[in-house]
Amino acid sequence: MKRRHFLQFAGSTLAALGLSQADFLNQAEGYGQAIAQNTPRKLALLVGVNEYPGLIPDLRGCLTDVDLQYELLVNKFGFAPSDVLKISDSENIKPTRQNVLDAYEEHLVKQAKPGDVVVFHYSGHGIPVKDPDPIYEGSDENGAIILNDPLVSAGRNAPQLPVIMGRTLFLLSRSLQTDNVTTILDSCHSGGGTRGSGLVRAIPRNLLRSGGAGYEAIPSEFDLQKQLLADQGLSPEDFLAARKAGIAKGLSIGSAQFSELALDAPFDGFKAGAFSYLLTRYLWQLPGSTRAEAVRVNLTRSTKAAAAAKHHSQVPLFQSAPGSDSLAAPIYFTAPETGPAEAVVTNVSGNQVEYWLGGLSAQSLSLTDEALRFTVLD
Repeated sequence: MKRRHFLQFAGSTLAALGLSQADFLNQAEGYGQAIAQNTPRKLALLVGVNEYPGLIPDLRGCLTDVDLQYELLVNKFGFAPSDVLKISDSENIKPTRQNVLDAYEEHLVKQAKPGDVVVFHYSGHGIPVKDPDPIYEGSDENGAIILNDPLVSAGRNAPQLPVIMGRTLFLLSRSLQTDNVTTILDSCHSGGGTRGSGLVRAIPRNLLRSGGAGYEAIPSEFDLQKQLLADQGLSPEDFLAARKAGIAKGLSIGSAQFSELALDAPFDGFKAGAFSYLLTRYLWQLPGSTRAEAVRVNLTRSTKAAAAAKHHSQVPLFQSAPGSDSLAAPIYFTAPETGPAEAVVTNVSGNQVEYWLGGLSAQSLSLTDEALRFTVLD
């Protein structure tokens, strides 16, 4: 194909995604203006982990999350496929801790220049680990994401976990040359188990440990933090002050509040993170440049409703860097390069057409072929 073709489902409604007619008209005007502007390089690192070692429960929707985000970034926001690196159980690069750290350094830190756009997305388990140097008084834990590495025995206590702590993510983000950074974590940082028909993305607090011992990160995690502090010329005191002030760069989006659980949910015919699915579906529908704050308001409403339908509580968390206008900036710090659509044609062979339905609702996906009607948008 010489160019991409986008599909609009005939039965779709803007109201279903929280977009009013006024929203649509205002954003459509911005879309036309943004198309004419030169865009910076756009880099993304997408990580999804379904398979975990030992007693850690596997997940079901994290690889779908990676695919949802990839198709959105490439086809809606104009990321070059070669600039979007996927790490997951099904990719050539597996989601080990070192692979993710290496990719962050090589793909993002070494390539991103001032003014470029960077997206880091993680879908998988979240867990609180013991923090030997707590950021806040009264809390000796730091949220972390856990990758697919063998667990390290720590004697009678809980095994040491192959995690990347929130402290490390802060320092990695801070090492980027650009401020246009979006970090998305579809995981949770405390508690865990199953509820209803959905699996939550957290490891139960009593699953791997005994005797009241807290979960611990592997020693190399703290060695890395010391190295990053030295590389950035930060003293431990300077780091604590910066971390207490807020996130390092751009915009950070969490799928749930720190004390909540993120839902790994079944939809009609597929499984995905409830938050990642609602986020990417909503962004497919945007007609033009939309402030992150508007996305926050509408996505919070839809995520709360979807979670409540599964007898669950989940409220997304949006945080902007101190002194920045990240919530007033376009989501992902770049305007979409296409108008609203539910699908994109990915391949045409003879009279056979393949298309990606990332913007379609789960209810519409359950319709029969005869009931589905699309309009081709050029």
